[in-house]
Amino acid sequence: MKKKLRTLVHKLGINISRNFGFSPGIYNSSYLSRLLSPDLVIDVGVGFGTHELYAAFPAADFLLIEPLQEYKAAIDGISASYSCETIYKAVGKEPGHLEINVAPDDPQLSSLLERSDLTAEGLKSEKRTIEVTTLDSIFAGKQLPAKTLLKIDTEGNELAVLQGAEEILPRIDCVIAEASIAPRFKDGYRFDDLVAFLADRGFELYSFLYITHKVEEMQPRFADVVFMRSDAAATGNG
Repeated sequence: MKKKLRTLVHKLGINISRNFGFSPGIYNSSYLSRLLSPDLVIDVGVGFGTHELYAAFPAADFLLIEPLQEYKAAIDGISASYSCETIYKAVGKEPGHLEINVAPDDPQLSSLLERSDLTAEGLKSEKRTIEVTTLDSIFAGKQLPAKTLLKIDTEGNELAVLQGAEEILPRIDCVIAEASIAPRFKDGYRFDDLVAFLADRGFELYSFLYITHKVEEMQPRFADVVFMRSDAAATGNG
């Protein structure tokens, strides 16, 4: 039975990792380039950069949005290779100022939310007040190009980013989000909340790029998920 299951899993393009369970390994430029050909890629939560995303669309313009100056050197390196504009602010449901929990030992784990018992153990953090804007505010009075891709990786704040993008979402063709599945954050959204929000606005859950699932835990912690607008079919099918 295990052998049959493993064979089926491999046919589906899913790798079984000893440490992380089932994880589709298709977060790569080859796969991403077949989704669509965006004129603009909006990268919310840049960190050290999603280089597979940039390499997939070398001719696109990139809007890089990141609240932490710790990543400036990495972002400058991205900007040297691609057509980029950078905004050093957080993105959320509404503009203002909020406290972010910065993880000094690993800033990629910094979040506007408090971590749950599942993910807080052993993690040091310090609070910092940062400016928050919305995607609607950034693009107020501006025309989005014909095809736009939105990528969000904000450590549990993904739904709030989308809630602050109601005006521009009808002009977005594809959303790639690092979506929480297990309760990683206190008062965080549920995975089905994110799916339902996007479904109500014309997006279909299209594919899973990567799933992080520790084998000793019952639920995956999070997944990198592609949502496609219903009328924006990917180019690689068939």
